Amino acid sequence: MEKLRWWIVFYGIFGYETKKILMRKWILFYKKITKSEKFCFLETFCIFAATKPIYMQFFETIFLEEADVFVASLDMKMQQKIFYNVRVAEQTNDPELFKKLNDDIWEFRTLFNKLTIRILAFWDKTDKTRTLVLATNGFIKKTQKTPVNEIERAKRIMERYFMEKRTKK
Repeated sequence: MEKLRWWIVFYGIFGYETKKILMRKWILFYKKITKSEKFCFLETFCIFAATKPIYMQFFETIFLEEADVFVASLDMKMQQKIFYNVRVAEQTNDPELFKKLNDDIWEFRTLFNKLTIRILAFWDKTDKTRTLVLATNGFIKKTQKTPVNEIERAKRIMERYFMEKRTKK
């Protein structure tokens, strides 16, 4: 039955096609087990099938070129931590991960190996179907205060983005 628990835990992370394959394997597995194990199997499967997780995503994050280049220049573990924090920030309202700096600019905050990494971003709510947060640039913070030149750089990128968006329409 330990093998069964493993299948159930990982079933939730796969897409539709993979789930179909897993169901076929579960059916083959079900045919090989005893009656008492079948009852436990069915009970566990029914509970699992009835309780699928629901993830609320408040916004979608897009990394613009400068932010993408900055993240790519970092160590792989740092990149993973940054992307993990961005995904958590999309699903929660945690000021430790995503905080407002001024009227337009926000920051994704990541602490990794005593390094404070910041990715500056802004909101784009012009599309009625989805809310976007666009990451503009990033830096490793060395002082208590956020550098003004990085905030100004993020504002210039934001203005350029909205200017290009207006000219496309």
